[in-house]
Amino acid sequence: MLGETKQQAISKLIGARDELEDALNLTAARARYDPVVLPQAMREELSAMREGLDRIILSLKQTQ
Repeated sequence: MLGETKQQAISKLIGARDELEDALNLTAARARYDPVVLPQAMREELSAMREGLDRIILSLKQTQ
C-alpha cells in the first residue's frame, strides 16, 4: 500500500514538473520583439521550482 501511494505521489510530482516546464516554454520569447509574458525573475523562479521538483522526485525514487 505504501509503495503504491509513493508511486502515485511521484506521478503527480512528475506531472507538476512537466506542467511547469510547459509554462516556461509557453512564456519563452521566440523572437527579439515578442512581448514579455513573464518577467525574467519569474521565469527563473519557475525554473528553480522545476529543479526542486526534480530533486524531490529523484529522492523519492531512490528510497523505493
